Amino acid sequence: RPVPTRLPTTESLRKRRGTIAVQRELGKGSIFSAYVPLPLA
Repeated sequence: RPVPTRLPTTESLRKRRGTIAVQRELGKGSIFSAYVPLPLA
């Protein structure tokens, strides 16, 4: 978690996209999880 400001964006995305899908990405790397909401948002 290099950027704490990205945390709220990921939480909103995990609820919209799917907790399971986002949880898997989160486990792989917080960098990837922060990259997902960027193009999606």
